[in-house]
Formats: sequence, structure tokens, C-alpha cells
Amino acid sequence: TRYKAAVRSMLIPGWGQIYGEQKTKGFLLNFLAIGSVAAYLVTDHYYNSAYDDYQASLRAYDSTVANGGSYADIRSRYLKLTADREDAYDAETRRRVSIGAVIGVWSLNLLDALFFFPQEKGTFSVKGLTVKPTTDFNSVGIKLSMAF
Repeated sequence: TRYKAAVRSMLIPGWGQIYGEQKTKGFLLNFLAIGSVAAYLVTDHYYNSAYDDYQASLRAYDSTVANGGSYADIRSRYLKLTADREDAYDAETRRRVSIGAVIGVWSLNLLDALFFFPQEKGTFSVKGLTVKPTTDFNSVGIKLSMAF
């Protein structure tokens, strides 16, 4: 059923589609999930490295200021601190985008298992409430209905 496919897809992306005999779609979603998780791991590592560089620059700048360093030393440390802060900020932005990609692939996978299961394409029912995609020549929409 679509519910078993959805549970499988929640655990491992693409498993629900493979269960529903949509093997190509299942392997594609699995590949996308693995790729997005790998991208997150790479961007997270880069962020940690950039943040450590920023913290080291901040300590060096604070130490130079506290010890009464020359204007040239303070200025060079400040310029490095500013550059490292920008790198850390950019790395954090990339990391957040990669987290969004992981969430997006997992969500797409789950919605696909729920709404496009081969036996009951599009219709989704829970306790009398039915959600069904509709298409016309002029529009695409969702039809909600409730059984009383």
C-alpha cells in the first residue's frame, strides 16, 4: 500500500518507490539522497574549518590589541579577521543550503510515495478526508473532500 511505501521512503529514500515497482525513480531518489547527504558532509567540514580559522584570527587580533601592537600589525590582523569572518559566513550559508537540499530530497521522496503510488495515483485518504490532485485544460489543483 501507499502507507507501507511512505514508511519505507521515510527510512531510506527510494525504498518506497522500489517497493511500488518504480525502480528507476527509486534508484534516482536514492542517488539524490546520497548526493545531498554527501554535499552536506563536505560543506559541514568546510564550515568547521572556516570557523576554526575565524576563531584563530579573532584570538590573534585580540592578543595583538591587548598587548599594544603597532598600528600596522593591528590593521593586518583586522583585515585577516574580516576575510576569515566572510569565509565562515559563506561556508555557513553553503552548509544551510545543503541542509535544505537534504530536507527537500527526503520530502520529495515521501510525497512521491504518498501521492504517486502506482495502484492509487494521486488520491490520499485519512479517516474520510480525501486529497486528490486535479487537472484541467486551464488549471492544476487539489481537491479536498470529506465523507460524513
